[in-house]
Parts: sequence; C-alpha cells; structure tokens
Amino acid sequence: MVLKEKAMKNSALAFMSLMAACLSPHVNGECSEERQGAFSQKGACQIAGRVEDSSGAPISGAWVMLDNGRISQTGADGTFAFQGLADASYAVKAVASGMADALLPKITAAPEKVHTLHVAMTNSAAAVLISGCVKDKATGEKVPAVLEIKDSSGPVRWFDVAGSPYGGRTDLPPAVWHQKNKRYWTSGDFAFSSRPGGLQITVRKDGYAPVTLSRMLQPSQAESLEIGLEKLFNPADEGWFKGDFHAHGVHGENCYQVNIPFMAFILRAERCHWFYLSSDFNNDGLTTDPEVIAKQETDKDLLIMLNAEYPKTYGGHVGNLGIAPPRKPLRYPRYSNAETIKRDIVDQGGVAVAVHPLTGHMKSRELPFIILGAPELLCGFDFYTSWSEPLEKTWAMLLNKGYSLCRTATSDTAFDLGRTPGTMGATFIHPDGGRLSRESIVDAFKKGKTTLSWN
Repeated sequence: MVLKEKAMKNSALAFMSLMAACLSPHVNGECSEERQGAFSQKGACQIAGRVEDSSGAPISGAWVMLDNGRISQTGADGTFAFQGLADASYAVKAVASGMADALLPKITAAPEKVHTLHVAMTNSAAAVLISGCVKDKATGEKVPAVLEIKDSSGPVRWFDVAGSPYGGRTDLPPAVWHQKNKRYWTSGDFAFSSRPGGLQITVRKDGYAPVTLSRMLQPSQAESLEIGLEKLFNPADEGWFKGDFHAHGVHGENCYQVNIPFMAFILRAERCHWFYLSSDFNNDGLTTDPEVIAKQETDKDLLIMLNAEYPKTYGGHVGNLGIAPPRKPLRYPRYSNAETIKRDIVDQGGVAVAVHPLTGHMKSRELPFIILGAPELLCGFDFYTSWSEPLEKTWAMLLNKGYSLCRTATSDTAFDLGRTPGTMGATFIHPDGGRLSRESIVDAFKKGKTTLSWN
C-alpha cells in the first residue's frame, strides 16, 4: 500500500472543479454522490481526492470512508468528496474488490486548507469486499446501527483518527485502562474487507430485533448485503430519550486518537439522543473550539453538550448537567464538595448527581455524607454501571424520607480507551412535552423523570 498527499498547485480552481464534478449527478457514473444519512452538514471543511491503482489508473467503485462514518463510492474517474466537515482531523480509508485496504491517517480538515488526496491501492488476491446497508424493514429507510463482525482472522473493527483498529491494541501494560471494543459502526451504508473463510455479522440497533447472518467467502469475492431490521419498540416514540451525563471524550489514557466528530458518529449508531462529553474533547493534535464543533455535530437526532466531571476530588466524584466546564474550579480540600456543588452548580442553575457514591473507592469518602446531610444539593442518585440491591434500598430510603432524587446510570464512557456507550449504562429521561433541549434535560433530572438501562 502506498499513500501520499499532494498539494494542489492551483488549489481554489482545481478544488472547485473537483467538487462540482463530484457533487453533481452523473448518469455515466463519473463520480457517485456521498451517502448523506442524518448528518447536519454545518461544518465548512472539505476532504476530496482520487483512488488509484499502483499504475496510477483510477479505481471505480471503491468505497471511501472517514472515521466519523461518512462514506462514499468512487465513480469511473476514481474521485470522491466529503463536504460539511467540522474543523478536525480525520482518517481516510478506501476498500475495493481484490485490493488491500488503503489508509491515510490524521488528515486535517480546515476551512483555509484546500487540498486533494491521492490514495494508491495495491492488489490483494485474498481481499474479499463486503458492502451493503442497514435498513428499517418496514420503511426502507437506512438507519445507523452497530455491527459486530468476525471473519476467519478475528473481529473486524472500526478505526480511529489515527487509522488504528479501534479497541484492538494488544501492546498496552495491564495497568492501563483499556476496553477491547469489537464493534463496527455504520451510519447506514457500510463496506469492509474480509478474509476468505467463515464470516459472521450481527447487527444491533436499540428498539430493533438483532439480526445475525453467516457467509462462506472465497478469495477475491465481492458481496453486497441489504440487512433489514424489524422494529420492536422505540422509547423516543413514548417520550423517553437515551443519553449520559458522566462520560469522557478523552479520559487521559490516549490509547486511541479521537475527537468530537468521531464520537458523534458512534453516539448516533448507539442511538443516543443527548450526551454530555467531559474532560478533554480531542487528542488529535489540533487546537479547536470544542463548543463550536459540538454545535456543528448536533442535529435533530443527537444533542451534544460539554461539561466536566466536577467536583472530582478525593472526597468524591460528581456529575453535573446544565453548566459549562468551570473556568476557575474551587480547590479541594480548601472547599468541600458540598460548597463547590452549591456555588458552581446549583447556584448557576445546574444540577448535580453523586457518581458511584456507594461503589468501590468512593463509598468511604465525603459523598455519602452529602447525600444524608444535604440531599437538597443533589438531584440524582447514580447507580453507575449496574443495578444492585443496596443501591436500590438506599434510593428508596431517601424517597421515603421525602427527597425526590432521580435514578441515573452511567456508561463512564472514555472514547480514547475504547469504551463506548453501548457497553455499559444509560439514562433515559422523559421531559415535559416530549421536547428535548438543554433546558428540558435539566428539568427532567430535577423532577426525577428518569429511568435506567444497561448493556
């Protein structure tokens, strides 16, 4: 595989010409249009290019995808284009029948940087191309979903901003927190290379019956699949919206390179409707405005917000909603968590939830005493990543004492270490009027209109 990036000499004119060619419909198949899905298209950045074989000839019908789930298929001239991207880094991957995968990592998309990519692919007799789409069986509409794929060599994984198989690292010491994620997400259309031999694909989407199919693949084979999912129950139809308030974009392990566009793609496939990202919001090496990018990645299906797990001290960990990350955090232990919660969360119109206060290393710290001594500062009681009878009894005891505390569950998501929302817990809220907004989420937590789910 040979990959190279060439700066365009006459960037503005050449790029406009390329974009015009790639975004207009072609009867002769010169360049196919990107599969748009449910993307907001609010960004101002573009990535475009051409897929070639080792001789420089264009490859028609190659699938080109970004790590944020955007996918396109090249036409006869081998070109592709992606518009409306946020200011971030992206990995570009190309797969084609009889070709080894081509990968160009960490391509910076910026409004002022106009370039084209040349992706060179080499022959591979063993490569088997699998492509297709996931649809709602009743409506025929393409839907984001979670795939779990296993071929003769093991799991087929998605890839991060650096192009690494997401969740597949084996070179980390045992002390490093790392999730062996084996998922492959899709925004509706998908394409991947497989090894000859047995192939098994399981497709899951919240509210639908899972589907598993098997194939026996031959070398240089290409197969197209249309997978229909049967709807069972959609909680959103009844006013319940899935999300999490205690999650991390970048927790700090940096096992994988991630950013908000990458996270937003996974959140849609996991069918989250609202989500708070905390800590850092990218580790792709770029200095960006995370609030702007979060707004660009927000659309009718997903509301992304930013916060911080704060206060996060020796005395306890607290999740919050309705406030931005604090600019001048109060220092512990000069200020107790109770003082911090009151001044920086409750008095600012936000709500606070004690995160795993009776679980693990937090159960002998300050938070249990805040729950008993000042429960008016807390709107919720977090069950963390699983249900337990002691937690249920504690919550019921507080209810019986007249404290209206909602129950929450968290995924403790940390995208930089491979931990995604679908592997742990989620909090469903039921806002008044069935409307999802920043204000209605906070209001639902205050009124206790929540329920829990895991796995």
